[in-house]
Amino acid sequence: GNNLMPVTINGDGSITGFVAQTANIANGAIGTNQLANGAAAGVKLGTGSVIQTVSQTFAPYGDSGSDRGGSTTYSDTGIVFSITPTVSTSKILVLSEGGSFGYKTSDSQVDYYMRLVGTPSGGSLTEFREIEVRYTVANNTTQRLFDSWNMSYLHDHNGTVAIEYKVQHKHGVACTYCWARYRGATMTLMEIAV
Repeated sequence: GNNLMPVTINGDGSITGFVAQTANIANGAIGTNQLANGAAAGVKLGTGSVIQTVSQTFAPYGDSGSDRGGSTTYSDTGIVFSITPTVSTSKILVLSEGGSFGYKTSDSQVDYYMRLVGTPSGGSLTEFREIEVRYTVANNTTQRLFDSWNMSYLHDHNGTVAIEYKVQHKHGVACTYCWARYRGATMTLMEIAV
């Protein structure tokens, strides 16, 4: 009848002989105060808790080559960052922001686009958000537009493979070139327990 287990409390405070999986501990008998720092991780932290956070700052870039958006097709901006979720049921909160610039010669307007995309390892690119920046005036001179931007998205990823997030840019019909990170940018990725 009796389910007794030999337990030894060691000099350093550790316990040997105790098997938590077979012990009959009442639900709720062990609370936060009884746990050591770092003892709980992942979904054990509770819904809405941050499991992990990574962040990257991207320097401003120049006005030539692949740094600029020079077409009506999306291209990479250099704002790219990855995270590997630890729990398949978590969500990734993607936060990105920066300072952009676009210009158009001899026109009454300037417009360009930026989008936030994600690609899981071995998967395909998905667009999460897109924004357009536009400025129109009454005269036909060179138009310049500086703007600050931010995009966020709560990504329900359903996996534990690395996910690459990036911001891309393209110019609209009324734009010669654009730069999504003309004044720099940041991206923060937070894995959230659900």
